[in-house]
Amino acid sequence: MLSRFVLWDSIGNKVYCGSAWSDAVTVINCENDSVIKVIRTGASTPCQATYAYKQRKIYIVGEWGPREAVICAKGDTLIKNLNKFFYDEFPPIYNPLEDKLYASIGDSLYVIDCVTDSIIKVIVPGDDINEVMCFLPWSNRLYFTTTNYKEGNSFNTLYVLDCRNDSIISSLRFGEGVFWMATNPLTGQVYISDFCESTLYVFRDEIIGIEENTERKFFQKSRLYSYQDKIIIYYSIIIPSLVEISIYDLYGRRIKKLYSGDVKKGEYKIIWDKTDYSGRKVSSGIYFIILNKENSKERLKVIIY
Repeated sequence: MLSRFVLWDSIGNKVYCGSAWSDAVTVINCENDSVIKVIRTGASTPCQATYAYKQRKIYIVGEWGPREAVICAKGDTLIKNLNKFFYDEFPPIYNPLEDKLYASIGDSLYVIDCVTDSIIKVIVPGDDINEVMCFLPWSNRLYFTTTNYKEGNSFNTLYVLDCRNDSIISSLRFGEGVFWMATNPLTGQVYISDFCESTLYVFRDEIIGIEENTERKFFQKSRLYSYQDKIIIYYSIIIPSLVEISIYDLYGRRIKKLYSGDVKKGEYKIIWDKTDYSGRKVSSGIYFIILNKENSKERLKVIIY
């Protein structure tokens, strides 16, 4: 019975369906809607799933019992089972920029490395964490909330997590009971509904500036100019080194690499013709131009209309 979840593998053009009364996940070929394989996951009643496309792994959440499963979407095989740290009603949040998962159980937020499928950090802010969370790809941050019921009058706390090092950089007390969260990438706003107060809270996520290493500043005076058919990026190099410049979409997927190689000290210009790897024009939306050198990184945002 294929009724618990449906997840599309955009790379393999396949659909994965969870069964209602067993541990089976059925794989369907989208080209002809035929069954490719039935995977026994060991997770009782697979009810939710998250696709980590960089590793092409699917993380299966079981509704009953303590086991989750990791499936390899390349060969449709079971990689391993995990202990219970996924909440059955909400799948874990995938961060494609860092290739990590975020999942909450009780008062703990688990950070999972998608390469090794291991927990690399546990964050305990103090109160029970609400299951609804939002990842903001434009700032590489995770927004999550807790609700305190211990002091008579309940209240929420909003936490902002910097996903680069998984540290809490801000917190704010508000409201009484979180029900849902949503984001607007065009304005950088985060919407949180409070069912106890019948209120919608609106927060704005802002990036104050680009972090720089004052001892060895690498990029300087980076700027871009947008034209109808192209984007021109100007940048300066202070320390000769290996440079990579790539284009990413709002979800952290690299759609094109503009340059990779050794660069000497000086002023440079590079042009993006608004196409992806296949040469097709990209659709309207927000894109990021990432200038990267080892641990030095600069992110430029561009909106294509």
